[in-house]
Amino acid sequence: MRAQDFTLAGSGSADFSDIGNAPSEKFLDVLKTGMMRELFEEGRHSGSTNSLNFLRLRAAEETLVTGFFRWVRRGGKPEFVAVTRLRATLFEVNPDNVEVAPILTNNSVKINRMSDFSRISEIICENKTAPGKMQISLSSAMAIWRLSQISDASTKQDLDLREKIASMLGICSS
Repeated sequence: MRAQDFTLAGSGSADFSDIGNAPSEKFLDVLKTGMMRELFEEGRHSGSTNSLNFLRLRAAEETLVTGFFRWVRRGGKPEFVAVTRLRATLFEVNPDNVEVAPILTNNSVKINRMSDFSRISEIICENKTAPGKMQISLSSAMAIWRLSQISDASTKQDLDLREKIASMLGICSS
């Protein structure tokens, strides 16, 4: 999805090296480090000799884990979803088009406010059954669905998360 330079990407699995490369052994730090490593592998940053340090400097401070789900077809394996703001320019990132692909080519929705994620979730649901089905991973669909839930926040935790995400992305929180 590219709307105001928003792109969906799915991560892979964590590596033991993520523990040693994380700023601490706290679960969220290790999780974010694994997500950054995977993001680099999929994004293939074009100019860095030390990819993990590049991402730590350019993105790690701006990653918010938004939730998780259990993937039943993979034995209930927990999958985490997050929002990351990269300060890298589009020219610094060379995505692997097998891993990272635009999904809203014909139905582009500009993201100006959190509630726009609900419209994207609707488009995904509508197009999953259409001829020539939309190509989107379950992880990406769940990330958007979680953002649409957060945009309709009713709990204090989700209201706080909505404000943080909106601020991080530079969009309206409503």
